[in-house]
Parts: sequence; C-alpha cells; structure tokens
Amino acid sequence: MQRSRHELLEAFEVGRAAWPDVALSFDDFASRIEALDGASEDLAVRAPDLFLAIACGANDAAAIRNFDSTFLASIERRVARFDLPAHKIDDLCQRIRMKLFVGSSPGISGYRGRAPLGAWLQVTAVRVAIDVAAIAPPAGSAADLLGLAAPDQNPEIETVRKLYEDRFREALDRSFEGLTGRERTILRLHVVDGLNIDAIGAIYAVHRATAARWLVGIRARVFEMLKREFALKWKTSSSELSSLVRLFRDQIDITAKRVLGSGS
Repeated sequence: MQRSRHELLEAFEVGRAAWPDVALSFDDFASRIEALDGASEDLAVRAPDLFLAIACGANDAAAIRNFDSTFLASIERRVARFDLPAHKIDDLCQRIRMKLFVGSSPGISGYRGRAPLGAWLQVTAVRVAIDVAAIAPPAGSAADLLGLAAPDQNPEIETVRKLYEDRFREALDRSFEGLTGRERTILRLHVVDGLNIDAIGAIYAVHRATAARWLVGIRARVFEMLKREFALKWKTSSSELSSLVRLFRDQIDITAKRVLGSGS
C-alpha cells in the first residue's frame, strides 16, 4: 500500500512525540513502513508502536530501553497462567529479548502494526513461555481439530482418492482462506504453533473453555464452507462430504499447515 508523504510525515511526528528520546530519522521510518507489506491501514493509530518497533529493529538503545520499561516489564502478568517461578521469568525475558533484538533480522522487525504492540508481544511471550515452562505441545493435528475419524479401509478407497483428491484440496484451500483474520490466527496458533486451549486462552485473556468454543466454531465454519463448495460444484451431500473428510484427513493436516503457516 503506497503512502503519501503527508501521511508518513504525520505518523512519524506522532511516533516521535510518543518517544521523544528515540533517535529515528524520517527517511528510515518511511522506508521501513513502505517495506512492511500489509502494515496497518490506520497508520496514525499504530504510529507510536510502529515508530518504537522500527527503532528497536535498528538497535536504537533508547528505543530498546523504552520497550523494556513499557512492555517487557509487564511480561510476568502476560504469562501469569503459566505460574513460572521468578528465575524462569528472568529466563523468559532474556529469551524474548534475544528473539526480538538479536541477529541480522531481529523478530521485532516483523511487527506490522496490525494489532497493538503489547498484544503482539503477548503472542511471542506465550510461545517462548511454553519452551521455558517445558510444556510439551499437544500431539493433535488439524485433523484432530476437525474432529475426524480414521478413514474406512476398503478396496475402492484408492479409486475414490484419485477421483476427488484435487477437488478436495482446492476446496479446502478456499475454505481456510475464507476464515476471518482472527479465526486464521487462532487456528494458526493451534495447528502450526501447536498451542493448546490453555495457551490460546492465555494469549487472548479468556478462559480455556472459551478458547475451546472458538476452535469448535472454526471447525464448523471450515466444514460448512467445504459443504457449500461441494454442494454447488459437484452436488455432494453432507454424508458424502463427511466420508471424503474422513478419507482425506491427512490432506487436511497438510493443507492447514501450508495455508495457515504462510500468514504473518
């Protein structure tokens, strides 16, 4: 999305006013905003967060100090549900700082302003907390999420698979892509990042039961979109689609990780 110089300058001034001790030039700010594919459309709203994140990505010492005092200082509250001891909170903070600020392509450079910087940090914090707390990710897959049973074994299964495999993959692609941004994010956390309902609930500050209901609702949405696609194009009934879903459970897992894993 091409920004006007006036829009960029206005956002820059808002960001500089929020963080007056941070040294970031307008040219560096503007070039980074233009390079951020899919950055927040409402640039002015996210200007302070983007300004700070860009400066942190440039390794500005004042920006990193501000990030530490404004955002990282609240990390214990953000991961409270993990009940980490003090020494592990320290370890968590160090790992987050390394993830965000170290290397030729620091993690903070991935911030696009689509959500508040604090909310974006919470996702990172929970992912790192899982490692620090030595919580094993669930063994579940996209197929488990969709509540599928193993396919029936019969002599005709390969014939049916060959006939419908490409159709099913294409319809599944469109079904996952038809989810809202929020639904895709929740599903990505579960399928790609391996987070369970406790971790997802911690990210969104909701009870685990609420996170579970969200995943059930997303499962239903994917199935409804698949059903609509097959009914319109190939006059497939709900029971026939259920059989196809059981048959292609491995394809659901692969497609979900491919489609959802490509998001940022």
